[in-house]
Amino acid sequence: MDEHDVYVGLDAHKKFCYATSMDKSGNIIDRNRFPTTNGCLDKFMETIGSGAKVVVEASTSGLRVYDYLDANDADIIMAHPLKVKAIASAKVKTDKIDSEVLANLLRTDFIPEAYVPPREIRDLRGLVRHRTAVVKIKTSVKNRVQSILTLEGVDHNFSDLFGKGGRRLLETVELRKYNRAAVNNYLNVLDALSLKIKEISGLIDEEVDNDENSDAKTLSAEIKGLGTYTALLCTTEIGDINRFPYYKKLSSYAGLIPSTSSSGGVIRHGKITKQGNKLLRWALVQAAWRVIRYDDNLRNYYARMKNKKGSSKAITATARKLLKKIYYKLKDIQNNNINHDYESQGS
Repeated sequence: MDEHDVYVGLDAHKKFCYATSMDKSGNIIDRNRFPTTNGCLDKFMETIGSGAKVVVEASTSGLRVYDYLDANDADIIMAHPLKVKAIASAKVKTDKIDSEVLANLLRTDFIPEAYVPPREIRDLRGLVRHRTAVVKIKTSVKNRVQSILTLEGVDHNFSDLFGKGGRRLLETVELRKYNRAAVNNYLNVLDALSLKIKEISGLIDEEVDNDENSDAKTLSAEIKGLGTYTALLCTTEIGDINRFPYYKKLSSYAGLIPSTSSSGGVIRHGKITKQGNKLLRWALVQAAWRVIRYDDNLRNYYARMKNKKGSSKAITATARKLLKKIYYKLKDIQNNNINHDYESQGS
Protein backbone atom coordinates (compact mmCIF):
# COMPACT_ATOMS: atom_id res chain seq x y z
CA MET A 1 0.00 0.00 0.00
CA ASP A 2 1.19 3.52 -0.77
CA GLU A 3 2.46 4.99 2.51
CA HIS A 4 0.90 8.34 1.58
CA ASP A 5 -2.52 6.75 1.99
CA VAL A 6 -1.96 5.94 5.67
CA TYR A 7 -3.68 8.05 8.33
CA VAL A 8 -2.80 7.48 11.98
CA GLY A 9 -4.72 8.64 15.05
CA LEU A 10 -2.46 8.68 18.08
CA ASP A 11 -3.90 8.84 21.60
CA ALA A 12 -0.95 9.82 23.81
CA HIS A 13 -0.66 9.22 27.53
CA LYS A 14 2.20 9.66 29.96
CA LYS A 15 3.28 6.03 29.87
CA PHE A 16 1.75 4.64 26.67
CA CYS A 17 0.22 5.52 23.32
CA TYR A 18 -2.59 3.89 21.39
CA ALA A 19 -2.40 4.18 17.61
CA THR A 20 -4.97 3.35 14.94
CA SER A 21 -3.88 3.33 11.28
CA MET A 22 -6.36 3.63 8.39
CA ASP A 23 -6.21 3.64 4.62
CA LYS A 24 -7.87 6.37 2.55
CA SER A 25 -11.11 4.35 2.40
CA GLY A 26 -11.40 4.14 6.18
CA ASN A 27 -10.32 0.52 6.52
CA ILE A 28 -8.32 -0.12 9.68
CA ILE A 29 -4.83 -1.31 8.85
CA ASP A 30 -3.44 -1.69 12.32
CA ARG A 31 -4.03 -1.01 15.99
CA ASN A 32 -1.07 -0.72 18.26
CA ARG A 33 -0.46 0.04 21.93
CA PHE A 34 3.11 0.89 22.90
CA PRO A 35 5.08 2.66 25.66
CA THR A 36 5.70 6.40 25.24
CA THR A 37 9.48 6.09 25.05
CA ASN A 38 11.82 7.43 22.40
CA GLY A 39 12.76 3.92 21.30
CA CYS A 40 9.15 2.83 20.90
CA LEU A 41 8.28 6.05 19.06
CA ASP A 42 11.15 5.33 16.66
CA LYS A 43 9.75 1.84 16.01
CA PHE A 44 6.28 3.34 15.56
CA MET A 45 7.60 5.68 12.86
CA GLU A 46 9.31 2.78 11.09
CA THR A 47 6.06 0.81 11.16
CA ILE A 48 3.81 3.51 9.67
CA GLY A 49 6.28 4.69 7.02
CA SER A 50 7.79 8.12 6.42
CA GLY A 51 4.88 9.42 4.31
CA ALA A 52 2.05 8.55 6.73
CA LYS A 53 0.03 11.39 8.24
CA VAL A 54 -0.31 11.43 12.03
CA VAL A 55 -2.58 13.36 14.38
CA VAL A 56 -2.29 13.63 18.16
CA GLU A 57 -4.63 15.41 20.55
CA ALA A 58 -3.24 18.45 22.37
CA SER A 59 -2.21 17.66 25.95
CA THR A 60 1.01 17.55 27.96
CA SER A 61 1.65 13.98 26.80
CA GLY A 62 0.49 14.84 23.29
CA LEU A 63 2.91 17.78 23.05
CA ARG A 64 5.81 15.56 24.20
CA VAL A 65 4.98 13.05 21.44
CA TYR A 66 4.42 15.85 18.90
CA ASP A 67 7.81 17.40 19.72
CA TYR A 68 9.65 14.10 19.29
CA LEU A 69 7.93 13.06 16.07
CA ASP A 70 8.15 16.56 14.60
CA ALA A 71 11.89 16.68 15.33
CA ASN A 72 12.21 13.41 13.42
CA ASP A 73 10.39 14.80 10.36
CA ALA A 74 7.06 13.05 10.85
CA ASP A 75 4.05 14.51 9.04
CA ILE A 76 2.15 15.28 12.23
CA ILE A 77 -0.50 17.78 13.30
CA MET A 78 -2.07 18.51 16.68
CA ALA A 79 -5.83 18.41 17.21
CA HIS A 80 -7.65 20.95 19.38
CA PRO A 81 -9.11 18.89 22.27
CA LEU A 82 -12.18 21.05 22.90
CA LYS A 83 -13.14 20.99 19.25
CA VAL A 84 -12.85 17.26 18.70
CA LYS A 85 -16.49 16.84 19.63
CA ALA A 86 -16.67 13.32 18.29
CA ILE A 87 -14.36 12.19 21.10
CA ALA A 88 -15.88 14.33 23.84
CA SER A 89 -19.43 13.17 23.07
CA ALA A 90 -18.66 9.49 22.46
CA LYS A 91 -20.89 7.25 24.54
CA VAL A 92 -18.09 4.78 25.16
CA LYS A 93 -14.82 6.50 26.10
CA THR A 94 -11.80 4.26 25.47
CA ASP A 95 -8.33 4.82 24.07
CA LYS A 96 -9.22 2.62 21.12
CA ILE A 97 -12.18 4.80 20.16
CA ASP A 98 -10.18 8.02 20.62
CA SER A 99 -7.39 7.01 18.27
CA GLU A 100 -9.85 5.61 15.72
CA VAL A 101 -11.94 8.79 15.66
CA LEU A 102 -8.79 10.88 15.31
CA ALA A 103 -7.67 8.77 12.37
CA ASN A 104 -11.09 9.12 10.73
CA LEU A 105 -11.13 12.89 11.18
CA LEU A 106 -7.64 13.11 9.73
CA ARG A 107 -8.56 10.92 6.76
CA THR A 108 -11.61 13.04 5.95
CA ASP A 109 -9.78 16.33 6.53
CA PHE A 110 -12.00 17.33 9.47
CA ILE A 111 -9.33 17.70 12.14
CA PRO A 112 -9.76 20.95 14.13
CA GLU A 113 -6.08 21.78 14.21
CA ALA A 114 -4.51 23.35 17.31
CA TYR A 115 -1.92 26.07 16.95
CA VAL A 116 1.63 24.89 17.60
CA PRO A 117 4.30 27.62 17.66
CA PRO A 118 7.69 27.06 16.01
CA ARG A 119 10.17 24.92 17.93
CA GLU A 120 12.34 27.88 19.00
CA ILE A 121 9.28 29.56 20.53
CA ARG A 122 8.25 26.32 22.25
CA ASP A 123 11.74 25.98 23.75
CA LEU A 124 11.75 29.59 24.96
CA ARG A 125 8.22 29.18 26.30
CA GLY A 126 9.39 26.19 28.33
CA LEU A 127 12.26 28.22 29.78
CA VAL A 128 9.97 31.12 30.69
CA ARG A 129 7.44 28.74 32.27
CA HIS A 130 10.24 27.20 34.31
CA ARG A 131 11.33 30.62 35.59
CA THR A 132 7.72 31.50 36.43
CA ALA A 133 7.30 28.24 38.36
CA VAL A 134 10.42 28.88 40.43
CA VAL A 135 9.29 32.48 41.12
CA LYS A 136 5.94 31.13 42.32
CA ILE A 137 7.72 28.73 44.67
CA LYS A 138 9.76 31.64 46.03
CA THR A 139 6.57 33.64 46.62
CA SER A 140 5.05 30.68 48.45
CA VAL A 141 8.09 30.45 50.76
CA LYS A 142 7.87 34.20 51.46
CA ASN A 143 4.21 33.79 52.39
CA ARG A 144 5.14 31.07 54.88
CA VAL A 145 7.64 33.40 56.54
CA GLN A 146 5.00 36.13 56.70
CA SER A 147 2.59 33.67 58.34
CA ILE A 148 5.11 32.83 61.06
CA LEU A 149 5.61 36.51 61.86
CA THR A 150 1.86 36.97 62.06
CA LEU A 151 1.53 34.01 64.45
CA GLU A 152 4.32 35.47 66.60
CA GLY A 153 2.72 38.94 66.58
CA VAL A 154 5.77 40.53 64.96
CA ASP A 155 4.97 43.93 63.46
CA HIS A 156 7.19 45.79 61.00
CA ASN A 157 7.15 48.83 58.70
CA PHE A 158 9.17 47.41 55.82
CA SER A 159 7.57 47.77 52.40
CA ASP A 160 9.81 44.88 51.33
CA LEU A 161 10.29 42.48 54.19
CA PHE A 162 12.86 40.57 52.16
CA GLY A 163 15.00 43.58 51.25
CA LYS A 164 18.20 44.42 53.16
CA GLY A 165 16.52 45.98 56.18
CA GLY A 166 13.75 43.40 56.35
CA ARG A 167 16.26 40.60 55.99
CA ARG A 168 18.18 41.84 59.05
CA LEU A 169 14.92 41.78 61.00
CA LEU A 170 14.13 38.25 59.86
CA GLU A 171 17.59 37.04 60.88
CA THR A 172 17.57 38.65 64.34
CA VAL A 173 13.95 38.90 65.53
CA GLU A 174 13.24 36.81 68.59
CA LEU A 175 10.95 33.88 67.83
CA ARG A 176 9.98 30.65 69.51
CA LYS A 177 12.57 27.93 69.02
CA TYR A 178 10.88 25.96 66.27
CA ASN A 179 9.66 29.04 64.43
CA ARG A 180 13.20 30.45 64.56
CA ALA A 181 14.50 27.25 62.97
CA ALA A 182 11.74 27.36 60.33
CA VAL A 183 12.48 30.98 59.37
CA ASN A 184 16.21 30.21 59.12
CA ASN A 185 15.49 27.29 56.83
CA TYR A 186 13.11 29.33 54.70
CA LEU A 187 15.72 32.08 54.32
CA ASN A 188 18.24 29.51 53.10
CA VAL A 189 15.68 28.19 50.62
CA LEU A 190 14.98 31.74 49.40
CA ASP A 191 18.70 32.31 48.82
CA ALA A 192 18.95 29.11 46.80
CA LEU A 193 15.85 29.98 44.77
CA SER A 194 17.16 33.49 44.08
CA LEU A 195 20.37 31.99 42.72
CA LYS A 196 18.46 29.63 40.44
CA ILE A 197 16.19 32.42 39.20
CA LYS A 198 19.28 34.46 38.38
CA GLU A 199 20.72 31.54 36.40
CA ILE A 200 17.48 31.00 34.48
CA SER A 201 17.13 34.73 33.85
CA GLY A 202 20.63 34.76 32.41
CA LEU A 203 19.70 32.05 29.91
CA ILE A 204 16.54 33.95 28.93
CA ASP A 205 18.44 37.24 28.59
CA GLU A 206 20.92 35.54 26.30
CA GLU A 207 18.15 34.24 24.07
CA VAL A 208 16.43 37.63 23.92
CA ASP A 209 19.67 39.52 23.26
CA ASN A 210 20.49 37.18 20.38
CA ASP A 211 17.13 37.93 18.76
CA GLU A 212 17.37 41.25 16.94
CA ASN A 213 13.59 41.28 16.33
CA SER A 214 12.55 40.24 19.84
CA ASP A 215 8.81 40.87 20.19
CA ALA A 216 9.14 40.83 23.99
CA LYS A 217 11.93 43.40 24.07
CA THR A 218 9.92 45.79 21.89
CA LEU A 219 6.68 45.15 23.77
CA SER A 220 8.20 45.84 27.20
CA ALA A 221 9.76 49.05 25.84
CA GLU A 222 6.43 50.29 24.49
CA ILE A 223 4.29 49.42 27.54
CA LYS A 224 5.81 51.00 30.62
CA GLY A 225 5.61 48.77 33.67
CA LEU A 226 5.48 45.58 31.62
CA GLY A 227 8.74 43.84 32.52
CA THR A 228 10.82 41.94 29.99
CA TYR A 229 10.05 38.54 31.52
CA THR A 230 6.31 39.22 31.67
CA ALA A 231 6.40 40.49 28.10
CA LEU A 232 8.28 37.35 27.08
CA LEU A 233 5.76 35.17 28.86
CA CYS A 234 2.97 36.94 26.97
CA THR A 235 4.64 36.69 23.57
CA THR A 236 5.61 33.02 23.92
CA GLU A 237 2.18 32.00 25.22
CA ILE A 238 0.36 33.99 22.50
CA GLY A 239 2.68 33.11 19.63
CA ASP A 240 1.42 34.37 16.28
CA ILE A 241 -0.91 37.25 17.10
CA ASN A 242 -2.55 37.03 13.66
CA ARG A 243 -4.23 33.76 14.61
CA PHE A 244 -6.60 35.94 16.67
CA PRO A 245 -8.74 37.95 14.20
CA TYR A 246 -9.73 40.43 16.92
CA TYR A 247 -8.76 41.06 20.52
CA LYS A 248 -11.81 39.40 22.09
CA LYS A 249 -10.61 36.10 20.67
CA LEU A 250 -7.34 36.63 22.52
CA SER A 251 -9.24 37.55 25.70
CA SER A 252 -11.16 34.29 25.36
CA TYR A 253 -7.87 32.41 24.91
CA ALA A 254 -6.65 33.94 28.17
CA GLY A 255 -9.93 33.18 29.96
CA LEU A 256 -10.51 36.87 30.72
CA ILE A 257 -13.94 37.27 29.13
CA PRO A 258 -16.97 37.36 31.44
CA SER A 259 -19.37 34.44 31.36
CA THR A 260 -22.83 35.16 29.99
CA SER A 261 -26.28 33.74 30.61
CA SER A 262 -29.53 34.52 28.89
CA SER A 263 -33.04 34.23 30.31
CA GLY A 264 -36.22 35.79 28.97
CA GLY A 265 -34.28 37.80 26.44
CA VAL A 266 -32.09 39.35 29.15
CA ILE A 267 -28.35 38.78 28.89
CA ARG A 268 -26.40 38.74 32.15
CA HIS A 269 -22.62 38.86 32.52
CA GLY A 270 -20.98 36.98 35.34
CA LYS A 271 -17.46 36.10 36.49
CA ILE A 272 -14.70 35.48 33.97
CA THR A 273 -14.78 32.03 32.39
CA LYS A 274 -11.27 31.06 33.58
CA GLN A 275 -11.10 28.76 30.57
CA GLY A 276 -8.02 28.98 28.47
CA ASN A 277 -4.39 29.78 29.22
CA LYS A 278 -4.12 29.98 33.03
CA LEU A 279 -0.50 31.12 33.04
CA LEU A 280 -1.17 33.97 30.62
CA ARG A 281 -4.19 35.08 32.69
CA TRP A 282 -2.13 35.01 35.91
CA ALA A 283 0.71 36.99 34.30
CA LEU A 284 -1.67 39.66 32.99
CA VAL A 285 -3.30 40.18 36.39
CA GLN A 286 0.13 40.47 38.06
CA ALA A 287 1.31 42.85 35.33
CA ALA A 288 -1.80 45.02 35.64
CA TRP A 289 -0.86 45.96 39.23
CA ARG A 290 2.45 47.33 37.95
CA VAL A 291 1.25 48.93 34.72
CA ILE A 292 -1.41 51.06 36.46
CA ARG A 293 1.41 52.91 38.21
CA TYR A 294 2.53 54.30 34.85
CA ASP A 295 -0.52 54.27 32.57
CA ASP A 296 -3.01 57.04 33.42
CA ASN A 297 -5.84 55.52 31.36
CA LEU A 298 -5.53 52.08 32.94
CA ARG A 299 -5.09 53.57 36.42
CA ASN A 300 -8.25 55.68 36.06
CA TYR A 301 -10.14 52.70 34.66
CA TYR A 302 -9.04 50.58 37.61
CA ALA A 303 -10.16 53.28 40.05
CA ARG A 304 -13.62 53.51 38.46
CA MET A 305 -14.06 49.74 38.45
CA LYS A 306 -12.81 49.45 42.03
CA ASN A 307 -15.52 51.86 43.22
CA LYS A 308 -18.15 49.78 41.47
CA LYS A 309 -17.00 46.18 41.97
CA GLY A 310 -14.08 46.07 44.40
CA SER A 311 -10.34 45.68 43.82
CA SER A 312 -10.31 41.99 42.80
CA LYS A 313 -12.80 42.35 39.94
CA ALA A 314 -11.32 45.73 39.04
CA ILE A 315 -7.80 44.40 38.52
CA THR A 316 -9.15 41.51 36.44
CA ALA A 317 -11.05 43.94 34.23
CA THR A 318 -7.91 46.07 33.99
CA ALA A 319 -5.89 43.00 32.97
CA ARG A 320 -8.37 42.52 30.13
CA LYS A 321 -7.81 46.15 29.07
CA LEU A 322 -4.05 45.60 29.27
CA LEU A 323 -4.37 42.54 27.06
CA LYS A 324 -6.24 44.63 24.49
CA LYS A 325 -3.32 47.05 24.47
CA ILE A 326 -0.86 44.17 24.12
CA TYR A 327 -2.92 42.76 21.25
CA TYR A 328 -2.68 45.89 19.12
CA LYS A 329 0.98 46.46 20.01
CA LEU A 330 1.86 42.90 18.99
CA LYS A 331 -0.13 43.31 15.78
CA ASP A 332 2.08 46.26 14.85
CA ILE A 333 5.31 44.63 16.04
CA GLN A 334 4.84 41.25 14.35
CA ASN A 335 3.42 42.61 11.12
CA ASN A 336 6.25 45.13 10.89
CA ASN A 337 8.74 42.30 11.39
CA ILE A 338 7.05 40.30 8.63
CA ASN A 339 7.20 43.27 6.25
CA HIS A 340 10.83 43.89 7.17
CA ASP A 341 11.74 40.24 6.50
CA TYR A 342 9.88 40.36 3.21
CA GLU A 343 11.67 43.54 2.13
CA SER A 344 15.04 42.08 3.17
CA GLN A 345 14.40 38.97 1.09
CA GLY A 346 13.34 41.11 -1.87
CA SER A 347 16.49 43.18 -1.71
